[in-house]
Amino acid sequence: MSYGISVPTSSPVDYIVDSSEPDVVVKDSEYVAPLLEELETPRGRSEVEQWLMWQMSALGPMIGNCMYFKRIASPQHGADLTKLQFGIDRYHNESLRLLQVMESRLAEGPREFLCGSGKGALTCADLACYGYTQCHWWAGIALDPFPHVRAWLARLTGIESARTGLKFPTGKVSMMADDWSEEAAEHRRRVEQHAVEDKRVYFGWKDLAALKEDSELSGIFTTKEEKIQA
Repeated sequence: MSYGISVPTSSPVDYIVDSSEPDVVVKDSEYVAPLLEELETPRGRSEVEQWLMWQMSALGPMIGNCMYFKRIASPQHGADLTKLQFGIDRYHNESLRLLQVMESRLAEGPREFLCGSGKGALTCADLACYGYTQCHWWAGIALDPFPHVRAWLARLTGIESARTGLKFPTGKVSMMADDWSEEAAEHRRRVEQHAVEDKRVYFGWKDLAALKEDSELSGIFTTKEEKIQA
């Protein structure tokens, strides 16, 4: 069975069309990923699927909510976060707990990837977990307590296709990406400083939108609106 991967112009959602059954379309990366998995043993496939389900039910939603409360909700409330603090703390702490799950897994051996025997092998489970994990700066989560996760991130970012994926769908590397070059560090410093000057604890999309007006930064900052339009 062969597959053709395409992106519809009306939505940044990937899909697969089975060339032998043109009417069969599978959307959403988490459903597409298992179809591309080529591990030969039932045990190996089960291991990958378990990590995919973990990412969908735990890592993605928790880090996603952590980012929502810090980067979207909080900037709208200014300095008074009384109504949001419970949500901020809950999703931040849950994200830390889940990153510790990954840290413990990768520390076994240690491992280079989440699944497979020995040091493991690159599978779609790694790619599924990579997306949210590499947004740790945007989520406000330091990776210092998770050295194996940090090494795993660097390993995946070293893959050319993964770096290309970071530019989807706008063609520019998102500010959320796991990029610690001097240029990116300066851009992030300016985002954080903009929030400080506005007397807010958390920076967010509001700051990116404001700094987008700066001609020096227009080529790097990707706003929420650009992502939606793409």
